[in-house]
Amino acid sequence: MQFQSVVLRSRLLAGLLVVLPAVVGCGGSKFVSHEVKGRVTFEGAPVTEGQVTFEDPATGFANSAGLDAMGAYTVALADGNYQVSIQPPTIQIGGGPDTPPDEGYKDVDNIPEKYRRADTSGLTAQIAPGQLEHNFDLAP
Repeated sequence: MQFQSVVLRSRLLAGLLVVLPAVVGCGGSKFVSHEVKGRVTFEGAPVTEGQVTFEDPATGFANSAGLDAMGAYTVALADGNYQVSIQPPTIQIGGGPDTPPDEGYKDVDNIPEKYRRADTSGLTAQIAPGQLEHNFDLAP
């Protein structure tokens, strides 16, 4: 009899652990995601390879998007103030029969080193309704 009581309590507790987060989470979240678009250029010419990364230092949230042949990107972001960086595409470097290759950045001239890290790029974006397009023109 005592064994059945323990099993019943375990099942009730497991059921509560499954249902409770769903009930508590309903309607409590204010997270709104926006589709943010823009272009990355270097001295006016499209940056056609790489990615743009948005980092919100207040929340730790980050998201990235690839660049297309026109230097355009689209990324989903919540409201916030973001630091922005632009990275070249990654490539595999080295490696051998017994050693896996490392990853590194492709050598490109149109993404200067300072833009590759959010803390040195100087690029920022404020995301909010009505502020969903951000273009970045890089300089040497």
